[in-house]
Amino acid sequence: MKKIIIVIFVILAVPTFALAAEFRSNHQGTDTVKKGEVVKNLYIANQQVTIEANVQNDLYGAGQNIIINGDVSDDCFAAGTTVTVNGATGDSLKIAGSTLNLNGPVGSDLFAAGTTINFAKSANVVNDLLAAGTMITLDNKIGGNVKLAGSAIQINGTIGGDVYIAGVDKLTIGDNAVINGNLTYRSSQKAEISPNAKILGDTNYKPIDTDKQKQIGQFTRSIKALFTTLGLIKVVSIIILGLILISMFPKQTDNVVKLGYKQFGMNILYGIIIGILAPLGIFVLFVSVFGYMIALTALLAYLLLCIIAGVYEAIIVGSGIIKIFEKKDYRCDWRTIIIGKIAVVLIVLIPIIGWIGNLIFFLAALGALSRNCYNQYRLSKQTK
Repeated sequence: MKKIIIVIFVILAVPTFALAAEFRSNHQGTDTVKKGEVVKNLYIANQQVTIEANVQNDLYGAGQNIIINGDVSDDCFAAGTTVTVNGATGDSLKIAGSTLNLNGPVGSDLFAAGTTINFAKSANVVNDLLAAGTMITLDNKIGGNVKLAGSAIQINGTIGGDVYIAGVDKLTIGDNAVINGNLTYRSSQKAEISPNAKILGDTNYKPIDTDKQKQIGQFTRSIKALFTTLGLIKVVSIIILGLILISMFPKQTDNVVKLGYKQFGMNILYGIIIGILAPLGIFVLFVSVFGYMIALTALLAYLLLCIIAGVYEAIIVGSGIIKIFEKKDYRCDWRTIIIGKIAVVLIVLIPIIGWIGNLIFFLAALGALSRNCYNQYRLSKQTK
């Protein structure tokens, strides 16, 4: 069992030292990256997170309240109850939380999911915007296309491409709005479009009947539930761990995902065996005279394995969803973990069937992860 723990640690930890990544977290509840600090890849998590320094590469932040005042050269991901981004993002920006405030420019695409989302006039986005929430206010300039879903949406900025709104209760197009492409929206009522607004393409209104509108209402309530304090902490933790696995251990993640789908039934069987036999074995060691310390070590290894399997469950689900829509091979990127975790949360909301589906995918992930760890262990023995 000690060798298994070492294998798990090696798989997860060795690539960390190969990359110039900095991890920050403490028990004080507050973490501040001061202006002038030299930071490359930054992973930070705490209740209160404030980043004043510029980040030379990628930033991954999680907490209750996150404020990013410095610039991020590459990708930025932030999730928390309240997320405020004042600095510039050089590449893509992904933010999730209850209240999202974007004030800085974005050099590529922007993804946002929350309840209240505010895009300030200064928050120009070079490429596309994808956002889902309850209340969305868009005052900024978007260079590409915009895809939105929410309860109340207000557009008062400039859109370079098309605007597609999957579902909305109330849509308002303000005086300063300029849409250079088409406006397509689905709603139970027509949008309030100011006479001063400019829509250069076609306006396509697609009515939604009452039943579908109720479904949209249930979706927005699910989004609210998703970002309650306890639910948010769990979701954010899974997403952050998933992003770390995908970005720092891409080969291992690809192996687990491909193994998970190619031998799905076999992985479920392995997951059941591990889920039953491992706790029984640990219990036997606990009650034995000399096995207490071994049992404690084995328990920690088993819990670690289950936590990581929970992350891989979301990655596997997200990879499958993306494959269905893009008709390509299984892939692992930032969309995989975000889409997968949100899908898992929504699936669990389905009575009985949802819990069964969640259990099946967790067992498949547990089996695939365990088999991949064993394969890596065998490979390491052969190379010695």
